[in-house]
Amino acid sequence: MNAEQSRKNVFVQRITIDEKLTDDLIRLLISPLAKGVKEFYDGKNDWEEEQECFIQPDTYIQEMDIPLSKKEKWPWIDLQEGQVFLSGQFKILGSEEAPKKFVIAPRQEEFLRIDKRVRKDIQQLYSKALERRI
Repeated sequence: MNAEQSRKNVFVQRITIDEKLTDDLIRLLISPLAKGVKEFYDGKNDWEEEQECFIQPDTYIQEMDIPLSKKEKWPWIDLQEGQVFLSGQFKILGSEEAPKKFVIAPRQEEFLRIDKRVRKDIQQLYSKALERRI
């Protein structure tokens, strides 16, 4: 089974824009949700090994599994290195701006940028760790 076929059988995937190679070529790193995981956030054990994928302006909607209802929100020009997305069949627990976690939700298509939220959580944990040492 090739990488494309294996991704089609996964409910949720984590997509990282790794590198913008040219104006019309981007390398993605795509991680399928680990087998057996039903609730997740962005923990190391939530995801399987990353697979490399190259996208172009005419293929990115399909390759990133962006639902047609959200395609207008994510034009090619807005994709930047370091952005991290969740794509697939899941729902958000909490608000979109401050998700507490995510759960598998068959027949519910989502596409959500999470890198800003994850960085904020990491910064909060780091600050708490520093406070304990002071």
